[in-house]
Amino acid sequence: MFKNKKEKEYLKSLKNLSWKKDNDGFYEWLKNEVIHKCSPNNIEFSRIYKKWTIFTPNYKLTKMDTKEWQRLYIFYEKLCDYSYMFFGVEQF
Repeated sequence: MFKNKKEKEYLKSLKNLSWKKDNDGFYEWLKNEVIHKCSPNNIEFSRIYKKWTIFTPNYKLTKMDTKEWQRLYIFYEKLCDYSYMFFGVEQF
């Protein structure tokens, strides 16, 4: 069923996420997608994660695309809605 050990670890890590519909849950999921190179869209998630989690004094907020963040956050919320079905996680 699984191609390799890394995919098993990735799916196990998804099951262990909190799947809460808040910023902490969102960034937990996003970090998980970045850590696991076998995750779908890992390159896109890595780029977004760097943009939204690494701040320096000279960083311009205009580089951050709020529409991009909202699109991804809405996607995450839909994943939360289906987390019970996929992973047996109950919403609080």
